Amino acid sequence: MKKLIVLILFFGINFSTTAQHADLYGKYGIGAQATFPVFGLSFIMNTNSPISVQAILGLFGGLKLYSGRLLYRMPGPENLSPYAYGLIGAWSYHSSTNDGSKKTKIVPAYGGGLGLEYFRSENLALNLEIGYGALKFKRYRKLSGILYGGGIHFYFG
Repeated sequence: MKKLIVLILFFGINFSTTAQHADLYGKYGIGAQATFPVFGLSFIMNTNSPISVQAILGLFGGLKLYSGRLLYRMPGPENLSPYAYGLIGAWSYHSSTNDGSKKTKIVPAYGGGLGLEYFRSENLALNLEIGYGALKFKRYRKLSGILYGGGIHFYFG
């Protein structure tokens, strides 16, 4: 499965010939993003290149996610913006100690994948994505596997 995802990313990036969706140049986005099993606030900054930067504060759910992502936008029809992304961040969770107190643990995470953003209007977009991610909890060893999620963003600027 890992080889398939790497192959899709390789060919998707190599065969793209133009920059990102023209309507996104220089725009900022704010919205909600989910990456199972958490969801939270999302902020996107689109540059004048095919690269966008996204910050996700996944504050809702059993786990917490704090991450930064780079999105490489590929050409698509006028109302679609396909992209590849790389993710680095941290997951946090609460664990109980022997004396009954709770302790917050933070573990690093990384991943990557493919997504598709659909524009319902000039400023409102919905996205779906699938990818691969890995993180290491002491208690559960290393967890890795398929990530999936989606979001909604309002663009301005």
